[in-house]
This record gives sequence, structure tokens and C-alpha cells, in this order.
Amino acid sequence: MSFPAKILIVDDEPHVRAFLAKLAQAHLGAAAVFESSDAVSALESFQRERPDLVLLDTDLIGASGLEVLSQIRALDDDVVVIMLSSVSAMGAIQAAVDRGANGYVLKNTGSEKVAQSLLEAVAQSFGDEDAAAGEL
Repeated sequence: MSFPAKILIVDDEPHVRAFLAKLAQAHLGAAAVFESSDAVSALESFQRERPDLVLLDTDLIGASGLEVLSQIRALDDDVVVIMLSSVSAMGAIQAAVDRGANGYVLKNTGSEKVAQSLLEAVAQSFGDEDAAAGEL
């Protein structure tokens, strides 16, 4: 099983992008990690780089993450997109799933919990149940 080679991280907070980039390189073995801080640059990066995985914040500058998710799905229905949010309301999660999100990770928990949740979501999305149960 191989995890994604190219990952696009979309979040308006630089420290969140840095944390996720470090996690992607250390635990997912990503060959390339691209970062965007807003909706416009996210879509440009997506079209240019064609990542295997997108980690997408629900709250962005310029558009909601759900709008960006819909635009990404229009370009590529097969890419794995995991939404990142501090909103745990069932309606928000359902809206993301309805628009095609492969996973939904709460980012307002401790960094270890975010990391574990993200690793589990990626492993499940890429079909590696053994890795999903693994440790950091």
C-alpha cells in the first residue's frame, strides 16, 4: 500500500500548514507537499500539481472550504480530500460528506489527536486498514 506522493495542504493559518506538512512528510512519506492559504491559490495549486491528497480547511479566505471542495470535485472526482475543521456539528460534517469529502478531522483537539485522526482518515481512504490502526 502506498500513501499519497503529492499532498496539497490548504489552511489560512501558517502554523497549521507547517504542522500538517511536517506530519505528511514524517508519517505519510509524502514526496512533495504544497501549501495554500486561500481558495484562489488552492485551486491554482490543485490544477498545477494534481495532488493525490488534499487536506482542506473548511474556513478559508475568499470562499468556504466546502465551495473549494465542490470545485476540486468538478476537476477530479477521484482525488482524496480530507476536510479539517474546528466545527464538530453533525450538519457541518454531513455537508462535507455530501460534497464529496473522504474524511473529516477536527483540528481543535490536541496535536497528537489531530495527527492520529488524520493518519487514520488517510489510511482508510487509501485502503490500508492496518496502517489506520497503527501508532504515530
